[in-house]
Parts: sequence; C-alpha cells; structure tokens
Amino acid sequence: MRLSHPGMSELAARISQSGSYLQGSVRLGGLQVMTGMPQLLDGLSRRLAAGRSLLAISALQLLLLGLADSVLSLEDGQLATAGRSPIGECRERDSNPHALSDRCF
Repeated sequence: MRLSHPGMSELAARISQSGSYLQGSVRLGGLQVMTGMPQLLDGLSRRLAAGRSLLAISALQLLLLGLADSVLSLEDGQLATAGRSPIGECRERDSNPHALSDRCF
C-alpha cells in the first residue's frame, strides 16, 4: 500500500476517530484502546515532506552546478579559439619536429 503525504494524515485521523468510537461505545463495555499509530503517521508525514524538500533542493544545486560547468567550459572553448589552439600546436609539432611546445606534454 502506497501512502502519499496527505494520505498519511487522513489515515491518522481515521485511526484516531475509530479509537475514540470504540472507547465511547457502550455496547463494548468500556473497551480500552491504545495506539501510537496516529502519532507515528503524522511524524512520517512531516519527515516525508522534509525529505522531498531536501531532494528538490539537491536537484536544483546539481542543476546549478551543471550550468556553471557548462558556462565555464564554453568560456574556456572561446579562449582557446581566440588564440592558437593547443591542439593545433601539437599537430604542427608532430609534422615539424623542430617546433617544440610545452602544451603538448
């Protein structure tokens, strides 16, 4: 059985009402009902909401990190093409052994 955040609160309320009904029933002769289930469900509901919030925040942080990496990579690419490309220098060195470059090592 899969419970959603509102479903747990509703279930906790129904269990509390059922317990109150059973204790107040004259036909049952003063039946005592004790359960911690409503409190447990309310606590789980709060923790589930907090967990979902943390998951959403983490997803946004990863998205921001990915965007920052993309921007930095794009800037590095523009800087490399603005001057001489290190890859081009290495190719020139391979074709001309006298043209040495530190970037190729």
